[in-house]
Amino acid sequence: MLFQMGLEDDLKTLGHADVEAGNHTQQPDHSYQPKVLPYGRSSKWPSVVIETGFAEQKTHLVKKTQWWIHQSEGDVRAVITISVNQKVREIILDHWHPVNRPTRGVPSRMVAESTQQVVISQGAGDDASIKVENAPFVVPFSSFFLREPLPGKEADFRWTKEQLETLGKNVWEDHPRSRTTGSKVA
Repeated sequence: MLFQMGLEDDLKTLGHADVEAGNHTQQPDHSYQPKVLPYGRSSKWPSVVIETGFAEQKTHLVKKTQWWIHQSEGDVRAVITISVNQKVREIILDHWHPVNRPTRGVPSRMVAESTQQVVISQGAGDDASIKVENAPFVVPFSSFFLREPLPGKEADFRWTKEQLETLGKNVWEDHPRSRTTGSKVA
């Protein structure tokens, strides 16, 4: 997508860079920031964060998402969470963005709100078809680059149904179903 828009050199991959806020340090699974920041924008916070985990950790992913949005006071423009459930062969992608939810004590309080959820699933059997619900998965251009896209040249980031099916296939090839029948591995 970046190459098609001619932006391959305009987005920094921050990777697992630690971010400190208060007495807590958080390390994302992956993060991004434009190389050129808007005037006055701190370089402390990535513009987009990706957090991944297994289904059992979904509440942990949500807590991390809330931390990124709240602590950055909305400077983190999007958090993408990817939750993988091997038992039922399901991958859930959520796109979160900051929303102002003021309180009397904190009038500028920011919280994370999910704006889209895509579910990639596969039925029983390794050769079962892959189903994608709510495609395409879209993250606004402005979340990554902190500016509006140039008309006709730049656009939102869109992962099609076919690209999401390939994602599911690749994840499940790397993590095949257990070959045991009813026995648990100790």
